[in-house]
Amino acid sequence: MQIQANERDKIALLKAKGNSINQIARLLARSKSTISEEIKRNSFKGNYFV
Repeated sequence: MQIQANERDKIALLKAKGNSINQIARLLARSKSTISEEIKRNSFKGNYFV
């Protein structure tokens, strides 16, 4: 299942607050690899964009 827009917003907020990929995955009930790939796909120079 793809990441939904509201999940991207939550990822951005949680990442900005300093949460780890593991923490974000647990909070969103997603796998670590799904969150990691999402962040890699939508990051530029270390910053995650939604």
